[in-house]
Order: sequence, then structure tokens, then C-alpha cells
Amino acid sequence: MPPEPGLSKQDLGLPVGHLVYAKGNETPARHIVRRSGIEILGHALDLDAEPSDLLAQLGQLAGVLHRVQRDLN
Repeated sequence: MPPEPGLSKQDLGLPVGHLVYAKGNETPARHIVRRSGIEILGHALDLDAEPSDLLAQLGQLAGVLHRVQRDLN
């Protein structure tokens, strides 16, 4: 069931969300969800990369997720 309009990030317990998708022509973006204040951070992975490079991208993404979580606490 979708949240009621006007719920805040405190109501949902979700101040930040992450959207991970395959890299395309768009630049990863940051969005704020209206009437909630929830921030959505976009992260693009280059799925055409060599496996070792894809693993490196995932490692960098893990570092970003860790820093964001640490900064929230």
C-alpha cells in the first residue's frame, strides 16, 4: 500500500534512498521526493565493463552507501 500523501521522512523512517541502475546516457541525479523530504540518490553501473571493473564500481558504491549511512548517524 503506498504511503499517504504528505508523510514525512520521519514517518517513514527513510531519510535517504538509493536507486542503482545500468549506466545509460543520463547523468546520475539526486532527487527530493515532494511532501516527504526523502532524498533519492541515483547510482549508475557500467554493465559493459569487464568483471573486475564492475567489481571495482560495486566497491565504490559500497563505500558511498557506507559514508551516507555513517553521516546519518
